[in-house]
Amino acid sequence: MADTTSYKYLNKQLGIIVKGCGSIYREMINEALLKVKENGKYNSIYNRWFSENSEGPE
Repeated sequence: MADTTSYKYLNKQLGIIVKGCGSIYREMINEALLKVKENGKYNSIYNRWFSENSEGPE
């Protein structure tokens, strides 16, 4: 069985699918992603969970 605790397990690009190109959910997701990228939270989350030096939860 694969080691799902390793950061290498998710070494693939991920995406979110919503029905319809004009979906309100798509707009909400895009706005939320933009907000966390702008305020630095995205990098903080990424580094904690997906970087090579990740220690996972404290």
